[in-house]
Amino acid sequence: TGILHLTVIQCELQGRNHCDNMRDEVAMVVRFVAERLVSDRLPHSVMQQFWDNLTMVLYNRYKNHWHPRNPLVGNAFRALQTTPNRLDNSLAVAFRMSGALPEDVARVVPKEFIIWCDPGEVAVQLGPEGSIWALPFERAPMEAPPLPEDPKPVQYGMSPMAITPMKSNNNRVPSNTYSPLKKVAPSPNRRSRPNQ
Repeated sequence: TGILHLTVIQCELQGRNHCDNMRDEVAMVVRFVAERLVSDRLPHSVMQQFWDNLTMVLYNRYKNHWHPRNPLVGNAFRALQTTPNRLDNSLAVAFRMSGALPEDVARVVPKEFIIWCDPGEVAVQLGPEGSIWALPFERAPMEAPPLPEDPKPVQYGMSPMAITPMKSNNNRVPSNTYSPLKKVAPSPNRRSRPNQ
């Protein structure tokens, strides 16, 4: 409630009465990846296409997962996470659509980072032990692709918060549950919000 209220206030203070519009936040993600993470290490022709392709990939990915009144709902789903063994699928698709060679992408993209794209805020963590910081707010440039029209949004009939784990009929603990002896990759869910 406090975080939600603060995010809504931030949107209003920044003159952003369109907090349900993800265009600015997606543009911030695309700009950060293209200008800060990749910079000029890929051909200019690839990067020109990459801006538009990543924008459209993220619009489609976030389409039914953008909750301005409860910005943390869907936070992990919207996170772009790259590990030493795996490039985030949205980035991989956008690079492939742009004609980037996989070996070039592997060479220029940092090996480990997370970018959270939430209504009202985009935050980044570089490396597993890096600090989490919020990017300064910037409006989408005029040339950024517009949001696609979606005349019939999908309605699920229940809140995303209403989903609860199923209980087993027997009291056995499933083998895939957490054990302190197992190495588990960190979840892309943030434990704390920067600047709050």
